[in-house]
Amino acid sequence: MVGKWLGGRCCSARVVRRRRRPVAESFVCRGEWVHFTNGATVSLFEGWERLAVADAGRPGMAGVAAYLRRAIDHSGAGARAFGMDREFLPDELAGLAESAALLAVVERTVADPTLIPDVDWSPEGVESWRERFARMAEALRVGASDAEPSAAADGGGMSAFPGS
Repeated sequence: MVGKWLGGRCCSARVVRRRRRPVAESFVCRGEWVHFTNGATVSLFEGWERLAVADAGRPGMAGVAAYLRRAIDHSGAGARAFGMDREFLPDELAGLAESAALLAVVERTVADPTLIPDVDWSPEGVESWRERFARMAEALRVGASDAEPSAAADGGGMSAFPGS
């Protein structure tokens, strides 16, 4: 019998099972990665979508809900996450109204992570998710402050060049 070579050992008489690691979805937040498993990301997006739909009258919420639903329905495992840093936001979420709406949704889950469905909420789990949500919210807040036009930055609306 010919054995199968496994990492320096030959194994012919027994089946070797490799432990599968869950594939992660990774969100970039202020240059650092925030990880969730694929299943957790689906639950996360479903929870965020529910929050966005419930607040559909707010500018940008319909766009956030639509983006999340498309990601759940049409993106494969490992391809749903996106950057929360302004330069990495998907085009559909990069508008001022959409990014502010996404921030509002994320901040709701910072306050209460258990708004996300289908998660076994142990006290440690709540704190772990809250910490990750807080990192996401901070990245969105920094991005929003960078994107807002400032009257001071542009000279109060006056041109620095006479006659222009």
